[in-house]
Amino acid sequence: MKRKSLLLLLAAATLGIAAAGLFVVPNLTGVSEAREITDEPEEAAPTPVSVAEARVGPVALHLTTTSAVEAERTAQVLSETSGVLTEISVREGDSVAAGHVLARVDARERRLAFEQAELRLSRAESELSRQQRAFEQDLVAEYEYEKARFDRDLAASELETARLELERTEIRAPFAGKVTELMLVEGGRLEPAQHLLTLADFNTLVARLYVPERDVAGLAPGQPAVVRPESDASGAGITGRIREVSPIVDPGTGTVKVTVALPAPAGTVVRPGSFARVVIETGRRENAVLAPKRAVVQGETGSHVFVVEGGKAVRREVTVGVEMESPEGALIELADGLAPGTRIVVAGHGALSPGAAVEILNN
Repeated sequence: MKRKSLLLLLAAATLGIAAAGLFVVPNLTGVSEAREITDEPEEAAPTPVSVAEARVGPVALHLTTTSAVEAERTAQVLSETSGVLTEISVREGDSVAAGHVLARVDARERRLAFEQAELRLSRAESELSRQQRAFEQDLVAEYEYEKARFDRDLAASELETARLELERTEIRAPFAGKVTELMLVEGGRLEPAQHLLTLADFNTLVARLYVPERDVAGLAPGQPAVVRPESDASGAGITGRIREVSPIVDPGTGTVKVTVALPAPAGTVVRPGSFARVVIETGRRENAVLAPKRAVVQGETGSHVFVVEGGKAVRREVTVGVEMESPEGALIELADGLAPGTRIVVAGHGALSPGAAVEILNN
């Protein structure tokens, strides 16, 4: 009876353990071994991605720098005389021709001085004529004749001085351009060498670049340069040309001055003083490996991309080079790390890890 009860308890315990997911395997030593029954883990769903193929194409090598555009022909117009300013005929922003009267100074005293000089010259010429006739008839000494000729020459010189002083009462433009700064006040008194206004020729716009010595080798006069002012909303820029490359290196900065001349109509698009980005093509590589820029992931240790091999994501370290625009979007040169034709993940790589299964959504 006791033996039968013991067998029943053992059977019940075995059923309980089986219900809990364990079973007992007897072994030769009489010690039972428990094993857990677990289901196989389900395989993760593939990550949907879009891919593009790395391809071979040409890339242009560029030197990009910044500069302020300036009018090379700029002049501060200074007063050449003194007096009260009676007239101002221009305002800031006005375009003027060479010789245009910009302002006038009270000229009454100088006009009187000019008229008096004219009278003195007329009298001296009459006296010279009289002395010459008398000298030819031996009626006067040569000294009297020479003195009369000297007085005539002196009067002519004084008349020219008076004419110059009178002309200086009219302040004229030294060349064609635009008035960029006006310092005049009508009714104010001027002094010699006083700054009156600033004139700039917008047909002589230049951008002066200061290029590191190591980058000058690819630059030469006549080379195109695209100048993109910040004010140009289109971003197309203005194509100028390198006019000169300085033959010396600035020892203080280690740079070389490069002057880019803009075409004459540029003054209608960009103003002197505008800040601009200047791009100069310095060379080309015809067989570069190109990929969409969005495929490249920048990390702390460098750049990498994910490629698809056998339905899995494989991480590849790459060295990036030149960037360029194309009808398909921004492209970037992969200097090493990939071969042309490699399928690169361009969308969906944010959630990828090496070895993850992928599902390609595009062809």
